[in-house]
Amino acid sequence: ALIATTFGGLGMLAGLIMLAHYAGSWRISGVLEAAPALMAAAGLRGLLEVAVALVLVGALTKSAQAPFHFWLPGAMAAPA
Repeated sequence: ALIATTFGGLGMLAGLIMLAHYAGSWRISGVLEAAPALMAAAGLRGLLEVAVALVLVGALTKSAQAPFHFWLPGAMAAPA
């Protein structure tokens, strides 16, 4: 559980840093305003897709969604 959620969180952090860097803003509103212009830039499209994928994988890992739920049954069977 610790390894899966840690790597997922680090991936999400990397994706958010990439998005903020390319958008030039740390605010969500700034990133969303810059999104159309960034997607139009030919050289950034692949990097932005990687950044969004990292954020998505991080969110799925942190919330134990399939296919990243393999650790959840073992965590629920802990002794009380």
